[in-house]
Amino acid sequence: MQGTTIGASDTNTCPLSTDFTYFQPFNDHISAYAGTAGSLLTAHGAASPTVSAFLCPDMTQSGLGTFICHFGHYNSQGVTSVNWTSSYITWTGDEVAYGTCTQFDTVSVKLTVTNPYGSYSQTKSFACPMGPIP
Repeated sequence: MQGTTIGASDTNTCPLSTDFTYFQPFNDHISAYAGTAGSLLTAHGAASPTVSAFLCPDMTQSGLGTFICHFGHYNSQGVTSVNWTSSYITWTGDEVAYGTCTQFDTVSVKLTVTNPYGSYSQTKSFACPMGPIP
């Protein structure tokens, strides 16, 4: 969507005719609602993020002292950040974290997804996966 047409002319199907019709860029609407008047919301609305299919560790990809955690996707409104926390994590992406551990370690991994309306947080603890990687 690029914008909206304001007004009517006698050549269209609007019920009232006006002397002019003009195009209002969508950016103007976003700016108007960014202030105290409210905000332009997606279907998720003014709510904390939701996260689907958080799996930690993913045992189909973990073993021999390595683990992978991931989630399916998140639904969120506004600027959203993803943070993985664990002393065992060696690499992260938005939807995935990779780590290493040693036998008998108990690994704890925390996932936090934050937007302007709140945050989703979940912690998973597990024994270091030492079996073969399938």
